Amino acid sequence: DRQSVVESLLLYDRKHRNPRNFYGSLRKLESMSLVQKSVGNYHYSMHRLARDFFVDYLRNEGKLETQQQLSVELLSERYPYGDQSLWTVCRMYNPHAEKAIKYKRPDVWPRAALLRSMASYHQNCGRHATAFKLYEELQKIHSSNKPLSIKQEDSMVDISLRAAQMLGMMSRFDEGEKLLQDTMGDIKSKVNPGKPQLIHARSLQAW
Repeated sequence: DRQSVVESLLLYDRKHRNPRNFYGSLRKLESMSLVQKSVGNYHYSMHRLARDFFVDYLRNEGKLETQQQLSVELLSERYPYGDQSLWTVCRMYNPHAEKAIKYKRPDVWPRAALLRSMASYHQNCGRHATAFKLYEELQKIHSSNKPLSIKQEDSMVDISLRAAQMLGMMSRFDEGEKLLQDTMGDIKSKVNPGKPQLIHARSLQAW
C-alpha cells in the first residue's frame, strides 16, 4: 500500500528462512532505487510508480487477490492483541491493517482475527466509536458464518459484550442495554455461573 512498511512486518517469515536472503533482495532493490529506507532505517517505502507497476503486474497475472489474502493472514498473525506495552507496534501496523480489512476474501477468519486485535487497540486507546464499528463488523462475520465452533461461539459472546460496553462509553445506553440483554439471554442457558463472559456481562449490567 502507500504507507512505508516497518522492517519487522516485512521480515516475518512463516518458514523461518535465512534473513540474509531478505536483506540481499532489499539491497538489490535499493541499488535500483526501487525501495528506500526511512525513519531510522527501520521502515521501507517504494516509489509510487514502481508500486503501481507491481500492482498492475499482479492484477494482470491474476495474483493480486491471493497476495491481498496473504497480507490479511500475515497481519492477523502479527498485529498484537494486548495492553499498552504493545501500542507502539499496533500504531506502526495500523495503517496497513486499515487497508487489509477492506479485502473481503472467502476465508473470513484471518480478517476476523485482525479486526478483533484492531478493535482491542482502539478500545484501549479510548477511541470507542472506532472500536464499536470494528466489533460490529465482527458480529456480522460471526452471524453470517454459522454454525460456529465452540471457540468461535465464545469469541462472539466476548465481542457482543465489548460492543455493548462501547455503546455505554458513547452514552448510547438504550442500545447498549438491549445488546447486553440479548447477549445475556443467549449465554445464560449455555454456560456455568462462573464463566468469565457471564461475570463480565453481569458487571456491565451493574454498571
